[in-house]
Amino acid sequence: MRERCIDWGEVSRLCSIIEGRIRDDGVSVGCILAVVRGGLVPATIISNMLSVHDLLFIRAIHYDRLSRDAHSTYDYEYDGVGIAYITPIEKIRERVEEFGDEEGRIMLVVDDIADTGLTLKAISQLLTKSIRMATLYMKHRSLLRPDYYADTCSDDEWIVFPWER
Repeated sequence: MRERCIDWGEVSRLCSIIEGRIRDDGVSVGCILAVVRGGLVPATIISNMLSVHDLLFIRAIHYDRLSRDAHSTYDYEYDGVGIAYITPIEKIRERVEEFGDEEGRIMLVVDDIADTGLTLKAISQLLTKSIRMATLYMKHRSLLRPDYYADTCSDDEWIVFPWER
């Protein structure tokens, strides 16, 4: 797998592209759900760009990175992805319901990359309405295409973000 390191300037540029696409769509982001850990930094940057002060957090990890004993620490499981609620799921769902009642307002789910797409798919199974997905990068093999992504990368690329170094 080829490795590509990106710097903070590139992260800022990618977040600006997403922010512009959201504004062009004319939707109002009422809340951002950051997928911890990779989506934490982009979610914070995009929340500042869009002046969204309501940030919620969810953690997702693929089981192949976990030992079998660790599965029980997750609140929800979907197709090999464990989800842990950092913000209680009741609060997340409550916020999504609020946006469902307001025309044009959405919850934006932010992650760093749509690689297999399983993380985004798992979250979309939990939150079925009034959400949009955003990632800095999307791989062509991703099962779920985010509503907003800044760039694509090849399936054999490993993107290394500045917060991972």
